[in-house]
Amino acid sequence: MTATSGGNGKTNRITSRLVVATLLATLGLGFLSLGTAGAQSAGCTGGPYDGATALDSDGDGVNDSDEVRAGTGECDPASTPTAVCGTYVANYDPATADTDNDGHTDAAEAAAGSDACDATSVIAAAVTNTPTPQAAPTLALTGPSTAMISALIGVATLLLGIMAMAVSRRIEA
Repeated sequence: MTATSGGNGKTNRITSRLVVATLLATLGLGFLSLGTAGAQSAGCTGGPYDGATALDSDGDGVNDSDEVRAGTGECDPASTPTAVCGTYVANYDPATADTDNDGHTDAAEAAAGSDACDATSVIAAAVTNTPTPQAAPTLALTGPSTAMISALIGVATLLLGIMAMAVSRRIEA
């Protein structure tokens, strides 16, 4: 008896499709689990912390690589850098910081309505008490996180697996 003759061939094809669909669904669930909360980098101890993800070990909302560049602890939720001019900075104090190196502190520029991130934005000689509307600070976006991409791949793969199972059942009927 051969596997491709008569009804057995149809059964083998359906079984193969179900196996492929199950593998796709399992792969999809694996990708979905990559970006779950509670993850932390291998160098962290004392966690997992609330809100932690694969890219943010201490759950403070700043990813580990930005914290390392800023000089704050990626494993310490109390050590969080401040976003200044699109870059994370540790121990930022606007009263002493001069982010654009124009000779005026960031606090003085904010009070005068000047842009602390633009050296060509200068403080006028006379400052009035009329408040100037401030634009919201802009942050440099680095694109979607790896966890988000993994989750999207997982959802897509899971849907492919479900569709493959539905098609194989329809062929079977």
